[in-house]
Amino acid sequence: MNFPSSNRRKHARKAMRRNAHLLFPDRPSILVRTTDISKGGLGAIADVNLLPGTSCMVRLSLPLHPQDKTVLNIQVQVAHSVFSHAEKGFKVGFQFIDLPPLETEVVAQFLML
Repeated sequence: MNFPSSNRRKHARKAMRRNAHLLFPDRPSILVRTTDISKGGLGAIADVNLLPGTSCMVRLSLPLHPQDKTVLNIQVQVAHSVFSHAEKGFKVGFQFIDLPPLETEVVAQFLML
């Protein structure tokens, strides 16, 4: 079955199961469980439904080396949020916003592991 190119992902994703925090300027942080990451964004499971277009900072650590975790703070925007019975939460897609060169390099290194 062929799908229109608009439904295809821009970037390959890599599974990444770890906790991350969503940081907002005007409300408490939210703990999420990441599912995957790519050069363009990440997926996560949240206990709350986040509206598409919502901007926030995501704080997560990437294990680039066995005894070292690199902590990143990345500006993101919610692309979609859909409830999943299987995941017992909302599957949220986040798009990176203006990812700085250092963070771009760290994500690229993680994707190559």
